[in-house]
Amino acid sequence: MIFGSDVENKSCRSCGMTKPVSDFGMNRNEKDGLSGRCKECTNAAARQRRNRDPEKHRAAAREYYLANAEDRKAYGRNYYLGNSEKMRKAAKEWANNNPERRRELKRKSRETVFGSLNRRISAAVRRYLAPGTKAGRKWERILGYTVDDLKRHLEKKFLPGMTWENRHLWHIDHIVPLSAHYYTSPEHHDFKRAWALSNLQPLWAKDNLTKHAKLTKPFQPSLPF
Repeated sequence: MIFGSDVENKSCRSCGMTKPVSDFGMNRNEKDGLSGRCKECTNAAARQRRNRDPEKHRAAAREYYLANAEDRKAYGRNYYLGNSEKMRKAAKEWANNNPERRRELKRKSRETVFGSLNRRISAAVRRYLAPGTKAGRKWERILGYTVDDLKRHLEKKFLPGMTWENRHLWHIDHIVPLSAHYYTSPEHHDFKRAWALSNLQPLWAKDNLTKHAKLTKPFQPSLPF
């Protein structure tokens, strides 16, 4: 039903078939608020347009994406925040059903130096901050501070309600996002800046996801020459 009416079916002006209103997309220009063509006919017409001039369609798609990039990102973040549990279950199910594809994606990710460094250090930090876990030393040498130093630093910045017992509810946030830095090795100046204690803070998971990779102040990364 739509707009409180008793209408449950609608006739498609393209194929002439009477279908449930759920088979029609929204259109504010129509009196009933629904498209005059059913979704099947709308999709078929769109495919025909793409097939007639695929390059024009790709160019239009790129232009639309660039013009609406921020809106799309915001929509994606909001959708994730509202459907995070559902998405995690779907991702786990996909991984179980596509083991070969999952391994291939992980392999490609490992080939990226930046991604590999972030992953290894992030995993190490998470592991050594787990309650009762004995701290390692390798990543401590790389970063220049110990796990105890990190714990004390984070404790000083705990927000009301934060404890080590509810660690799963908050993230270790990079104040200047990792994506804003440029580095290719642990010895790189920007690597030290990215993982410096002064660039780390505890943040509730929901707030961190909302923040995403936004800069709150001007930042100049080291650039390659």
